[in-house]
Amino acid sequence: MGKPKSNDYLRIMRGASKFLYLTVTATLLLIALMLIGYALWEVWLSISGNVQVMEKLLTAIGVAVISLALFDVSKYLIEEEVLREKSLARNLEDTKRSLSKFMTIIAIAVCLEALVFIFEAGKTDVQTLLYPILLLVSGVFVVIGLGIYLRISAGVERQEREANV
Repeated sequence: MGKPKSNDYLRIMRGASKFLYLTVTATLLLIALMLIGYALWEVWLSISGNVQVMEKLLTAIGVAVISLALFDVSKYLIEEEVLREKSLARNLEDTKRSLSKFMTIIAIAVCLEALVFIFEAGKTDVQTLLYPILLLVSGVFVVIGLGIYLRISAGVERQEREANV
């Protein structure tokens, strides 16, 4: 028995890595589908029972947005880690687009969750508004951070174009 070649080792590791990414992606997709089912159930309960319609609908929206974020992450994992061959010089525009879309979905989910909590706190106890306000501020910081990232990456892209001309 000879010593395994490094190419065999790399091939095995790539296969194991792709299998792991596929497993995680399948799990995320399953959770996203279950969350969509939960959101639809909440909408059905609010329509059929006429109980807490606004809260149920806002909860369903928040859950649907979170499931969309999970779907987006799983799509990204499939595209980037399984289907696309790795290259050290990745397209900056693709990376920027994927990250921007994902962070936008996260910001929307956080802000929607904050709004749901604000409506709940407004009905029960105004003193419980601290958590929703901090959640809303967190969502604002996500948007500000995304804006800074987009501004910096636009400058880098401009420098790359000027260097290539």
